[in-house]
Amino acid sequence: NLIHNFKLDVDDLILDYGCGVGKHAICLTKKGYNVIGYDISNHYIKKAKEIMEYEGAKLEFHHSTDFFNTYYGRFDFIYTIAFPFYYLDEGSIGSLFSLIKKLLADNGQFLLGFPYTRENREYFLPRNKWEEKNGLLHLTDEEIDKEGKRTERYIVIDIENESVTEWI
Repeated sequence: NLIHNFKLDVDDLILDYGCGVGKHAICLTKKGYNVIGYDISNHYIKKAKEIMEYEGAKLEFHHSTDFFNTYYGRFDFIYTIAFPFYYLDEGSIGSLFSLIKKLLADNGQFLLGFPYTRENREYFLPRNKWEEKNGLLHLTDEEIDKEGKRTERYIVIDIENESVTEWI
């Protein structure tokens, strides 16, 4: 949909801002597009690089904003999918949009993808899901409290090594 709706060209320079583990950036790269992924989370960038190698893709991933200085005015397309705006205050949101404007080339395009509306989020939550991946059991438990705050809890159980890892 990104390629079709935004009429992306393989010569375009694309930035996946808030790329997470690089799912979209890697997919576009494998289709021949020139993509750079950025996320503030070093953990996600490490995972993105692992997935990139596994998928046989070649692209840059960054978790530091230092590289932006060399890309002012160069990106033909910048997108963010499911960007967590609820983590930013008003001043930070303004700074983000100023940065995007600096990074975009003349006639560049920006796609701002909201993760979901509060109504949609409340419709799908609470959610409890167990699944097995690579011999490990994963529990995802998400809910919204009465004040509208979302809590996510992840548990990974490694039966073979008798370990439990939990994130909240």
